[in-house]
Amino acid sequence: MATVATQNKRGFTYNLPDIGQQFIDESVLDQGPVLDVGAAYGVATLPALEKGLQVVALDINKEHLRYLKANTPQPHAHRLETVENNFPYIDFPHNYFQSIYISQVFPFLKPFEIVSAAKKLHAWLKPGGKLYVVSFTPFLKHCESYLEIYHLKKEKDEPWAGYIECLPEFSKNNPVAAELPESINHVDEDDLRRVFSPFFSIEQLYLFGDARNELPEWIKYDDRERVGMVAKKLDL
Repeated sequence: MATVATQNKRGFTYNLPDIGQQFIDESVLDQGPVLDVGAAYGVATLPALEKGLQVVALDINKEHLRYLKANTPQPHAHRLETVENNFPYIDFPHNYFQSIYISQVFPFLKPFEIVSAAKKLHAWLKPGGKLYVVSFTPFLKHCESYLEIYHLKKEKDEPWAGYIECLPEFSKNNPVAAELPESINHVDEDDLRRVFSPFFSIEQLYLFGDARNELPEWIKYDDRERVGMVAKKLDL
């Protein structure tokens, strides 16, 4: 699937990045369900089902989930559960999922909601389970005018330096602006490390860009557009 706008002003869907494929490759058949948070049109869910995994697809928009169910091949349909709800304002059983994938959800959460999410994601994973995260950073073409503010906040060691209260002040005259809410939370490595390290052993944490030349021109900036994290649940 190419870049497609979501149905709820939550940006766009993109082709599955390497961490998404890693989530699928490292999840094990018959070791319990996996969770795809912000599943949208099924960029990660559909190949996970094709592998043979049991998948819970969570999304805030029923039209996304309707599309996903309609496009799930019948042989895999019995292994798909769709849940319409607003993450992180939802509860699943503790120690339930073997792995969780969450892609491009954090930009639409307030900082306190990401803190809450870290605790819930930890609780939902089985012992030793893994979390796979992809999120946009502040290094985006459409709001590059914010970067001066971002760097000033980083110099002061302010948390959540990429949080933009009023995105239209910095993102104008581009196709992305109309598909995003007024505030946006572009997280960086420091944000993820600070919030998740109390609950997870972080195995991978790095910035990455567009090696396959798939991002639209109004997103591409300098190969630091996205942050990826793979983390293993700590036994607290």
